[in-house]
Amino acid sequence: MKCIHSSIAYRLSLVALVLGLAFQAGAAGERKSQLKGVQTLVARSLEECDDPQERAMIQRMLFSLFPEELRRAEAMLRRNREEAEEIVGEAVDQAWELRELQEDNPGRYETAVRLRQLNNQAAVLGRKVAGTKGAEQAALLAQLKKNLAAFFDLKQEQMKRNAADMKAELQHLEGQIRRRGQRREALVERRLRQLVDGDLEW
Repeated sequence: MKCIHSSIAYRLSLVALVLGLAFQAGAAGERKSQLKGVQTLVARSLEECDDPQERAMIQRMLFSLFPEELRRAEAMLRRNREEAEEIVGEAVDQAWELRELQEDNPGRYETAVRLRQLNNQAAVLGRKVAGTKGAEQAALLAQLKKNLAAFFDLKQEQMKRNAADMKAELQHLEGQIRRRGQRREALVERRLRQLVDGDLEW
């Protein structure tokens, strides 16, 4: 029963994530029209992608999950095109990494997307705080603090999972080293026979 509940909860979380991305995609359409200069840079960065569906997916991901980076690139475009291209290039690389994570580890992908969403919301709230005063500013500050706390907690959770994975990988590697050490004489003897028989690869 517990496994069934966990499965249902996981599916519901994925549905929520998809709905969140769909909502962001609508907002991304509005942002895209405001980032006309950056659209050219994005298209150029994705020229080497032969698959039109993958290219379209990465574009949607960029405009929905990397709006702050694209906004900075748009602002930088007239002053320093090379730096704007670098900002877009880094965002494209991160989007591809997210795409690979989506296929390899959906749970990790969900966390990474949520972190980006929280980060984007914090940037928007920060600008709103700077443009307001009094009670409205106090309310926005409280909202921003709550957002940053959620980001911190989720980032901590992500880092703990990464550390656990690294620890497990290290333990596996140490086990391989130990077992290999125990078979030292046999491995050396086997390699000796391989070389004598003409197999030059170690």
